[in-house]
Amino acid sequence: MSTRVIAFINFKGGVGKTANVVNIGAALAKANAIPLSKDTSKEKLIEMITHYARRAHSNIRHRA
Repeated sequence: MSTRVIAFINFKGGVGKTANVVNIGAALAKANAIPLSKDTSKEKLIEMITHYARRAHSNIRHRA
């Protein structure tokens, strides 16, 4: 098994970073991969979103 890193970086707000990370993570989980997201924003939106998503998909992980 190989590890791949996908990074979404942009200092401007409102460009869709969180939405892209959540959607790509969900698609990877659906494909039986084990995505891991690292949220460095103050809002911690990925943590909140994945909290609810983990109930539906057991292979979604999040690191705060």
